[in-house]
Amino acid sequence: MKLHIKKDAAELGCAAAELTAKLLREAIEEKGFARLILSTGASQFETLQALVKEDVDWSKVTMFHLDEYVALPEEHPASFRKYLKERFINLVHPGTCYLVDGDPDSIPHLTELLREAPVDVGLIGIGENAHIAFNDPPADFQTRDAYIVVNLNDTCKKQQVGEGWFPMINDVPKQAISMTAYQIMQCRHIISSVPHLVKAKAVADTLHSEIVTPDIPATLLKTHPDFQLFVDGDSAALVKEDKIVQLEPTRKVTVALAGAGARGVRVYGAYAGLYPEEMEIVAVAEPNEERLKDFCREHNIPENRAFHTAEEMFALPKMADMAFIATLDKEHVAHAEAAIGQGYDLLLEKPISDSLAECEKLLALAEEKGVKVSLTHVLRYAPFYQKAKQILDQGMLGKIVSIQASENVSYWHAAHSYVRGNFRRSEDTSPMIMAKCCHDLDLIVWLTGSHCKAISSFGGRSVFCQENMPEGATPYCYDGCKVKDGCQFDAEKIYMTGQATGYDHKGAGQLQFAVTSDTTREGIEEALKHGPFGRCVYGSDNTVVDHQVLCAEMENGVTVDFSMCSFGHRDYRLLHILGTKGELEGNMEEESLTVHLHGGETYTYNLHVGKTITGHGGGDFRMLSDVLANERGEMPAAMTSLRRSMESHYMAIAAEESRKLGGQKIEMEAFLKKKE
Repeated sequence: MKLHIKKDAAELGCAAAELTAKLLREAIEEKGFARLILSTGASQFETLQALVKEDVDWSKVTMFHLDEYVALPEEHPASFRKYLKERFINLVHPGTCYLVDGDPDSIPHLTELLREAPVDVGLIGIGENAHIAFNDPPADFQTRDAYIVVNLNDTCKKQQVGEGWFPMINDVPKQAISMTAYQIMQCRHIISSVPHLVKAKAVADTLHSEIVTPDIPATLLKTHPDFQLFVDGDSAALVKEDKIVQLEPTRKVTVALAGAGARGVRVYGAYAGLYPEEMEIVAVAEPNEERLKDFCREHNIPENRAFHTAEEMFALPKMADMAFIATLDKEHVAHAEAAIGQGYDLLLEKPISDSLAECEKLLALAEEKGVKVSLTHVLRYAPFYQKAKQILDQGMLGKIVSIQASENVSYWHAAHSYVRGNFRRSEDTSPMIMAKCCHDLDLIVWLTGSHCKAISSFGGRSVFCQENMPEGATPYCYDGCKVKDGCQFDAEKIYMTGQATGYDHKGAGQLQFAVTSDTTREGIEEALKHGPFGRCVYGSDNTVVDHQVLCAEMENGVTVDFSMCSFGHRDYRLLHILGTKGELEGNMEEESLTVHLHGGETYTYNLHVGKTITGHGGGDFRMLSDVLANERGEMPAAMTSLRRSMESHYMAIAAEESRKLGGQKIEMEAFLKKKE
């Protein structure tokens, strides 16, 4: 970070414009063109006035801008499209201009255009609440989308009124399309023009902060390798030279990956491939020889860093900053213990274990060794649940009385993972309430902000069992089964021909990858004829339940009912929270939450997660971003630390015990003591 303190806004604007022009000319000389991002607002007047006078071949410049209000007409005085046309575009006539038009449906196309080539210079303002673009605090640092729809907070709205763009705060639109913090950080050079006394606190907070924090979004800029901050005497009024904290540019985190299955390849491998500046996988353990070779080739991992077992890899001295454990459930504890023993910080796939003693043992070991361990409770990072948490924390619903939640597992997902797949047997993995639903139990603890006092549960395996096998069915779907045409669980339908999941419509996706590493049509069909994924769902060796309900009482008096069922048309989660002042309801897959205030307004929040992010409602990549930032020391703590995540496991273990006892109520305090 380089700080430039100028006498006034005019001098600041000239200096910032001069540097911008220099960098644009260098880019044009280097590659024949330049790409530029522009900010708007009152703080940018002087910089733009000076920039249009600079000697730049504007015909070779492609311009993007940061943000725009949703559905605001271009003719409106506050329109940023109007602002840029009047103050820049119509004066210098850039070669190409791509403007945010206020329509969320335009985001995918704008993203594609923006990411065609690196942006050379970003002129990025800092708001009165330290926002960058419209990324108000707490800003979303996890998303890897280029643009998102954001809800504007009151501080941001007041700034727009104070600058004269709107007469009253109620006139400011509720939402805007904003370039994300991540995308801003991809600029080769960032120049921030931040004049005027109203920005003094934001500037001081940014410069004095010792960490990167979403509560002061502009702190992220300090980790950019070329961040130039221009302030004037007024905006620097609260800055104390001895309190200015420089932050190191973002460093790459190296990872040793145990398990190159679906999660290892489709989440961790994908992230490393898309964001090599943040994360590099330098070693991998995978028992499947073909998958091991493919993964090493994809990530340029040398032969001496490729292992057939996690035990082999963790027997050697530490070779990366972190270890990611993505092996089978029953292997998690042993592999985590081995990694911790070598001093690795850890990202551990859930569940830890269905043994209370093993969970406690691992926690004690991690604390003894002083390593960071995060668990993949990714739904805490999903925008749907983050918004729900924000609403609760703001007190919109008053005192929370009851939470009703359900996880509806699609019929094909249940057949794939929990009847035919690796999670079909509690004895080999963990019970369904743990393997599938510890996400949901973690959310209950997180949303209520309380501990579980008592729990009871019912459920069983009522459909996927031998006695329900139809007459004419065969052990394998490809064995000439006489009822396959009318069977929704038929392996050929799910993996090959089905509209929702079949090879013929989706290509070789995650389901087919789980079946075989040879994801050609011939390879998949051969695996289905003889392997576990081609078995009849009524004749498999599965033991996990196909439906289960859970009732819980939290220590703060909130009652919870949660239901899991394996017969949904699609995978989706429902959430219903009732409080003394209102209720919240939503469907995660529909990316929408609605709040009904008793006797008052109804608010709908459309979250627009985006389609470029991996699964779990946008949580996967957001979790990784948080975990990596924590590893770099940029965040005080990961949201899903081992200790924070432990209670979901306690609840799942108690719920399974209750189910086996016919729904008997389990008092958690006594249960935990008994199990010690």
